[in-house]
Amino acid sequence: MTSSSRDGQSLPVPFIGAELRPRYPPDAVDNPAAGPEMPRDELHRRALEVLSLLRRASMDEHWWRQKPVRVEVPWTRTESGGVELSIPGSTRCSLNSMGAFIWERLLGERTLDDIAREIGREFNAEEEVIREDLICLMNEFHNQQLVTFRGEHTCR
Repeated sequence: MTSSSRDGQSLPVPFIGAELRPRYPPDAVDNPAAGPEMPRDELHRRALEVLSLLRRASMDEHWWRQKPVRVEVPWTRTESGGVELSIPGSTRCSLNSMGAFIWERLLGERTLDDIAREIGREFNAEEEVIREDLICLMNEFHNQQLVTFRGEHTCR
């Protein structure tokens, strides 16, 4: 799956929807969100920086051997095949069917590499896109204390 950018280059299409991606970068105060008034050079610089971070993380073999474990929060299946998480002290979190597919596999039995391969088989998505999106989703889950990795402890 690919889409085209303004300059005609082919870009991978993310298989995890925007609703599951982090809403705010960790440095949102010092590095304000990009907007239509931001110069093209700055947008390009930021995009390359993010891609570089994602590629570095995707190359780290240790990361892909991690076995994520979801924390115990009440959750239910939605009619559309997604999942609704009831996070204590927070609002509900909705995951689409892809997010649900991943959520159901976060039992500490599979490595991230195993999960990425399952996604590829089930949804016929490009490996690069799968890995980049899975990194983003796991980071978001980790930041929200919804997932730990074997050997980690959380104070939920």
